[in-house]
Amino acid sequence: MPGQRNGVAPALNDAVLDELSASLGPAGERVLSQIIHLFLDAVPKTMAGIRMAAEARDPRGLARSAHRLRGDAATIGATPLESLCAEAELHGWAEDLSAARDLIDPIAAELTRVETALRARKDAAA
Repeated sequence: MPGQRNGVAPALNDAVLDELSASLGPAGERVLSQIIHLFLDAVPKTMAGIRMAAEARDPRGLARSAHRLRGDAATIGATPLESLCAEAELHGWAEDLSAARDLIDPIAAELTRVETALRARKDAAA
């Protein structure tokens, strides 16, 4: 896969972020910075929703939270995170709570990679 380092896909597809910034016109980088800030602020609550739904044995709640995080991940080009969330969402809608729960730790780990990459991008733009 293009952009892979040591067999691991990058947390972010920079082309998605660059395209988003360009599509926002002259204020693109400023607006993109705000989008990144909103993402970083929202993910703890969304991840908590995924965990709480799993603890409550609520596969549909888990699917809804995974869907929300999947959409946010797609917006910022976090393709590996998006894929994990899509898989968790499908398991949730299928009411396969065990399979959905198995994805929580990988989602959290990938989310950490995404947060690190976003903060690095924000710092580089500052």
